[in-house]
Amino acid sequence: MAGCEPGRPVGRVTLYLKDSIREREPELSSSIVELVGRSFELVGPSDAEAAISVGGDGTFLALARSLPEGTPIVGVNMGRRGAVTDALPEDLPILIRRLREGSYCVEERMRLEVSAISGTHEVINELYMTKDHESPTPYYAVRYGSSELYSERMDGIVAATPTGSTGYSLSAGGPVLPETASAVVLTPVLPIHRVPPLVIPLEGGDEVEVESTSPAVLLIDGQLRVDSGARLVRVRRSRRALRVIRLRSPPPPFQHLRKTLCRQRGAGPGSGTWFWTPQRSREGCPARATPGSS
Repeated sequence: MAGCEPGRPVGRVTLYLKDSIREREPELSSSIVELVGRSFELVGPSDAEAAISVGGDGTFLALARSLPEGTPIVGVNMGRRGAVTDALPEDLPILIRRLREGSYCVEERMRLEVSAISGTHEVINELYMTKDHESPTPYYAVRYGSSELYSERMDGIVAATPTGSTGYSLSAGGPVLPETASAVVLTPVLPIHRVPPLVIPLEGGDEVEVESTSPAVLLIDGQLRVDSGARLVRVRRSRRALRVIRLRSPPPPFQHLRKTLCRQRGAGPGSGTWFWTPQRSREGCPARATPGSS
């Protein structure tokens, strides 16, 4: 997944604004909704040509999970880090003009597809597989292709996408990958003996298996808790890419790392509100969603 494809002029967008921002800064929030609403037809996710997230990384992830395949997304950062966002509130006039003109590019990034006992789940940032609170420290066996790479005792293991490599994986000592790489980072969490993080390429049908000797809990993107009791997880590249709007072409490399190390002000993930233009007022019919809903 390389390069950044040219954008197209946008007329219909879906706007997702974090509720805590609306409560904390109502005038700014109203101005954002009014400005975007004057420039575009505000529609629901299924009818949008592009999506705008206003909040932090958690807000961006919640919106990205709800979008149909192929819809590009851009984040306006009003959160702490903004590692996956590409603009600030003061950039909105420029962002709007670029979207209307089509003078932007769309970068495709890898998602993960995770299979466990409850079914298949998509991961944008990372999967965290960990023991439940009452279990002793289990062994985790990691297999790639026909080879077992290791089997060691540890509290858990993080499987991160390149986009998510600046998140929990980095905090646990993992490396940072370029945003468009086609690989997964496997980072051990509190191993009994030292186990190095691994960068494993995922092309075509490549698959990584992680198996625990005791029931585990799966946490997806820090927001979705699934499969209490899972022991075996299969990780592969999803056929659905995350399509991210970038205002600079070519985008600067490792921008997510620079933004991670340069923290922004704001609050953590919370609930948000959709805005679209029904046949009555612009702010009519808000349908509430919470990060983690899809």
